[in-house]
Amino acid sequence: MGRVAKTGGFQEYAIAPDRHAALIPKGTSVEEAAAIPLVTFTAYYGMFHKTALGLNMFEKDNKKNEAILIMGGSSNVGKSSSTTE
Repeated sequence: MGRVAKTGGFQEYAIAPDRHAALIPKGTSVEEAAAIPLVTFTAYYGMFHKTALGLNMFEKDNKKNEAILIMGGSSNVGKSSSTTE
């Protein structure tokens, strides 16, 4: 059996709380399922983190009328960015 660690991303096995896990949809490979959080969090970080664009996702009545142009919208990160609300 491989190494099991409580922290670190380069382990063969990892221990995580169940709230940090999700079921893999039917018809989705393990590799595809592993990529979903990567592109989603990359899009989220680029749009909402204060050191990136810093858009405010929590304002329901956005008085600034902020808009962004997503270049490369056919990429996985671009698709995820265009569907992130």
